[in-house]
Amino acid sequence: KSFAVILICCSLVATIVAGCKTRDVRQTLKKMMQTEIKLPERIVKVTGAKVDTVSLEFSKPLMIIWTDSLQCGSCRVNQLQKYLELYAESKKNDAFELMIHFSPARKDYKYISHMLSARKFSFPVYIDVNGEFPLINTIPDAPEYHSFLLDHRRMPTYVGDPTTNNK
Repeated sequence: KSFAVILICCSLVATIVAGCKTRDVRQTLKKMMQTEIKLPERIVKVTGAKVDTVSLEFSKPLMIIWTDSLQCGSCRVNQLQKYLELYAESKKNDAFELMIHFSPARKDYKYISHMLSARKFSFPVYIDVNGEFPLINTIPDAPEYHSFLLDHRRMPTYVGDPTTNNK
């Protein structure tokens, strides 16, 4: 009998905790989707082995896959091949543009830039050299919020990495 009571109490606690987490996620998403995302004025663009400083201009919806300075930059570079299909899709249907975006710590910039150049990806990868992106935007720290599709007003309409989330 006491085992049943303990089991019921544990189930209630788990339900309450799960409900609170779901509510927190909903509130975070709602706040994020009501906030315009600003892009750095100047950024480094790496395409293949070519590295250029560019001004950003996008005329279509923009899918941003962002890696901040707290994530393992070299790990993310090693995983970029998974975005090749998404990049091809963006070019094929011309409905959106893809921006793979790194904001590494200053000390890691040269290393990340070198890794990207050496890998010679067929799609552009952007590096926020001055770390401006996280300073001009309010984006949650959790990596699951670091990928989002922006509409023409630069408002998030979808949050999540489409290569890992089928929803």
